[in-house]
Amino acid sequence: MENNWGVMLLALGLAGLVCIFVAVMAIGMVIFFVRQARSASQRFRYRPALMGEEYLASTSLSPWCSTAWTDLSSRWEGWWLNTTSIGSSDGHAQGIVASLKDPAGPGWIAFTIERYQARSGTVVLKTSQQRIELKITSKSHLDRNIQVVTIIDGVEDGAIAVTAPSCIYHSKDGAAEAHWISEVRRGNERFALNRLTSRDVKYDTLTVNERDIAAITDTWIRYPHPESVKPFHRALQSVVEDPTPIEQNVLLIALGLGLYYDSLRNRSYIYDW
Repeated sequence: MENNWGVMLLALGLAGLVCIFVAVMAIGMVIFFVRQARSASQRFRYRPALMGEEYLASTSLSPWCSTAWTDLSSRWEGWWLNTTSIGSSDGHAQGIVASLKDPAGPGWIAFTIERYQARSGTVVLKTSQQRIELKITSKSHLDRNIQVVTIIDGVEDGAIAVTAPSCIYHSKDGAAEAHWISEVRRGNERFALNRLTSRDVKYDTLTVNERDIAAITDTWIRYPHPESVKPFHRALQSVVEDPTPIEQNVLLIALGLGLYYDSLRNRSYIYDW
């Protein structure tokens, strides 16, 4: 009987030690992740020295070529800040869309986004050979429908009417009409300890003059976890081999609007992948 009691006490003692060890490890992991998130948040607390046109002028991009469309990553490297207070909601973002094959290289597209009253604002995209501007207006921060004037290399090109989530683009000369879906999809994210653990990625077909020319991602990755080993998906799928100049313009315009909608996702966590 005494031996049985001894065995039971030993077992209880070992179980207690295991519980203490597990608790200490769990607390240590929580402290580790919280410190990492706090360190990451410091990076976005202050505005960069160069913003807007100065930032765009300072960027160095890869020379644009026909293979760029299939090499565009869903990841962009840069800075963003969303601020909300009584009577106002503003957003700022700037960065470079990276290459899939050379993620540490110069990237393909530089962009800036300035939003005010939540939805109105300006998006500027710059490649090594072209500049796209989107002038966005909305009736209110609650109205999901927006109007967009598109400007290419300083010349007004056309307009987009968004009846959320459907987008219809018309060129100013009437030569092109494009259709696609662009929206902030919610409810498909899972995260813990300030880190996104997974997100269902979807692609939406872009049609120009009744021809499907590509499918655009609905998920952009802003700040991947430093230890993440998950591969980055493409920004575009099913790109036609021979996009016309008009189709290429619409591709950039749609990518710019996609980045705009991504900026509306006011993340409550830091790590995005």
